[in-house]
Amino acid sequence: GCAALGTPCPAGDWPETLAGAGPFVFVKPGAAGGDGSSRQAPLGSLAQALAAAPAGAAVVLSKGTFDEAVLLTKSVTVLGTCAAATVLHAPTADASMGTVSTSGSATVTLGDLKITGSRFGVRAESRGLLTLRGVWIDHAEAAGLEALPGAKIDAEDLLISDTQPQPGSNNYGFGIDVEGGTVNVTRAVVERSHTLGVQVRGAGSTLVAADLIVRDTRSRQTDLGHGEGLQVAGGSATVRRSLFERNRGSALIAFSAGSTVDLADVVARDTLPFERDGKSGRGLDLETGATLTGDRVLVSGNSEMGVFVGGDATTATLSHLLVRDLGSPDGGAFPAEALHVILGATAHVTQGAFVRSEYVSLFVGQASATFSDVVVRDTRAAGTGEGGNGLVAGAGATVTLQRGLFEGNREVAAWVTDLGTRATFEDLQVLDTQGRVVDGQGGRGLAVRQGASLKVERAVFERNHEVAIAVGDEPQLGTDCGLRDIVVRDTQSQASDGSHGRGLQVLRGGASLERALFENNRSEAIIVTGGLTATDLVIRGTRGQACEATACANDVLATGLSVFGGAVTMTRFRIVDSETLGLQIVYAPSLGGPESRMPTLVATSGKVAGNQIGVNVQAEQFDTAAAFVDVDFTDNLVRLSGDVLPLPDIVDGLGPPPH
Repeated sequence: GCAALGTPCPAGDWPETLAGAGPFVFVKPGAAGGDGSSRQAPLGSLAQALAAAPAGAAVVLSKGTFDEAVLLTKSVTVLGTCAAATVLHAPTADASMGTVSTSGSATVTLGDLKITGSRFGVRAESRGLLTLRGVWIDHAEAAGLEALPGAKIDAEDLLISDTQPQPGSNNYGFGIDVEGGTVNVTRAVVERSHTLGVQVRGAGSTLVAADLIVRDTRSRQTDLGHGEGLQVAGGSATVRRSLFERNRGSALIAFSAGSTVDLADVVARDTLPFERDGKSGRGLDLETGATLTGDRVLVSGNSEMGVFVGGDATTATLSHLLVRDLGSPDGGAFPAEALHVILGATAHVTQGAFVRSEYVSLFVGQASATFSDVVVRDTRAAGTGEGGNGLVAGAGATVTLQRGLFEGNREVAAWVTDLGTRATFEDLQVLDTQGRVVDGQGGRGLAVRQGASLKVERAVFERNHEVAIAVGDEPQLGTDCGLRDIVVRDTQSQASDGSHGRGLQVLRGGASLERALFENNRSEAIIVTGGLTATDLVIRGTRGQACEATACANDVLATGLSVFGGAVTMTRFRIVDSETLGLQIVYAPSLGGPESRMPTLVATSGKVAGNQIGVNVQAEQFDTAAAFVDVDFTDNLVRLSGDVLPLPDIVDGLGPPPH
């Protein structure tokens, strides 16, 4: 909740109590004739008091406005009566000095003051310690609080508001600027700064912050760019229990080698795009060699992206991460992705949830990422009605995922694409993927294409649409997918036309199955035009397409396994209770391409039972007797048929993935 800044204002003009042993020097603006020894005999200016005070003294300021700027070169404490009523105001502008400046090795304490004026608020050049308690820095220029090389500032109960750009250049306007010094700040609000809320720049610059709020940072006036909450460029920032909200461009940005950020219990929300072009609006932005670790981080309501990690040697390690509800209210100029990892960067996410992002929740391109214990749910389509993907890994990416749930996403829950891309998924659930908003097509659980390689162990695919798992496109690229201990059930026909509902589609790629159950899928439980090896396979209860009574009335087959010019080897299998065909073997030389090859099948130690037709062979030279070894055909209405029946649709019309 809310708390008063510093000491509450008393009824009288002076602090009710004074801590410490003194000596005390008392000051009241405009007073005359006193020597500063008591409240009844105050000096009339802070400058007089500082000149009279011995090192280590405490200067006590009454209520009122002191039209002064001071340079503190000796150890002293300056105490106001309260921040709302004791005001230190610089009477003249100065581009290089603060209303309060320190230098030398002085140890200085400021408390219960409001500091304002047309110059830096508080500027520390000293190599001593500057302590602020209950201080309000308002409408300073260039920077509210600045720590130059060697300076150390310890601030508690601090408010910095409405820092203005420097006149003339219209640059800067930072709330806190750490330029080679060290700032430790606890319980602070930095609001309505210009250009940057907080900057940590250069080697040796250090920020340690707890219970910090940085909000409503405004654009740089020269070009309407910037507006970030926290920028780290070559320094280090450690942030605990803090909130960044309604800043521009990025709530937090770190870039360049040597930049390190450590976050815990941090919220980055409602970041707006740059005012100059409507772009960006990120929660966390890491680039060009920066390193970030974070635990218990919430990223919410940002207009473009939740977390961006880009560039060689850039690394983000995040645990207990929640990214949700991204995208601007008006749709925004760019999709609002949850996590975007590219161009040599590395991301590690443990116990993360990505909910209601836009276009793509997790994108990994030419980069590496590891995920464990993650949920990716309800990714929305972009403004065009396209996308809604849970994960896209491409351009040679390396992705490892353990214990993941993908639910309620669109188009394709997880894409793995492009030559050189390698992914491993373990303990995966992919549920209820829906078709694209724009046309209702797709709704796939998993798609592997363009030479990518994927290994999946212990996975469940349920209630997806069109195809639960789609493998391959171009045969020369060698797309490969290994599936072990998987369940694929209840795949639905796609919403656009009621077609398909396949469990596994291997078109021109290669796949392997080990201990797999396909149950209550539609059209074909498995269709192969590429290559498939399977052991311990069960295909059960394949049904017809949803459109069979209308748009596809002439294509009413429901097939357990269709081998369409492909090569299949399977051992220990059961294909049972399909509505039409247990197996269909097709040779169609007129089609051209890989599908025109003579299919090959080696089926050993299996059972084909309870189907209307056990096997339909539409390939004159196919050796049926040699194809089946120790296979039991029982309870099929027709064991073997050579009838010309409708052929499956083998056109993959979904198109390439995003990016």
